Amino acid sequence: MRKKANFITTPKSSLKKDKKYFITVVLLSENHGYRMKSKGAIPLVDINGIILLDRQINAIKAVFQNFEIILCCGYDAGAVFEHVKEKYKTLNIRIVENQVYENSNCCESARLAINNTLNNKIILCNGSVLLLAEHLRAIDLEKSSILIQKANKKLEDFSIGVVSQDEKVQNMSLGVKEKRWLELCYLSTKNDVKALHGIVGSLEFKNRFLFEAINELIKSKNLATTEVEKIKSYKIHSIKSLKKVDI
Repeated sequence: MRKKANFITTPKSSLKKDKKYFITVVLLSENHGYRMKSKGAIPLVDINGIILLDRQINAIKAVFQNFEIILCCGYDAGAVFEHVKEKYKTLNIRIVENQVYENSNCCESARLAINNTLNNKIILCNGSVLLLAEHLRAIDLEKSSILIQKANKKLEDFSIGVVSQDEKVQNMSLGVKEKRWLELCYLSTKNDVKALHGIVGSLEFKNRFLFEAINELIKSKNLATTEVEKIKSYKIHSIKSLKKVDI
């Protein structure tokens, strides 16, 4: 019987990497999962023999040639730092610590991350999401957008619904069930990055979620929706969700 391969994408893939743009990938990993403190920091959670952060980095490396990774940590940040220092000495990755993660939310982590880059093409992703190369390849790097997927039982861990019209975001909320946000947002221009930074930088948003900041952003900026089909999507935020992963 053929053994399962311990990687997400084949190492000798014929798929071309994007070389046109320099991309900043932000992983917002400040919190521990629900009743998952014993598992340590979310980036270091083991998924079938490979930790989540390693899987995320494998996906990024498979798609982009010119990139930087900003990993925003909070809970057990020291352990994450040691892992990165030991395993990724030559990779363009840095850790930003949200020291007040218990009294703030992902908008504060997004603010810290944006403060730590001069780039204008930024992918913001919930660090609990099992990021796959297929997700990243689905992004149109020419326009700011979010990734969505039709709601189904397997997507129940993604709780933010999306209302869209003409493939543009109209609203994001907890009450919408038709389509779910995969908790990945891409900003393609200096003006879009500046606008979001201004929103998450206000005291009003210090304790808010990123989708709330996006709702504010779309009052003045267009944000496209990119629907991804037939791609397995997982969010690791509890023991229950961890057990669901089939990769």
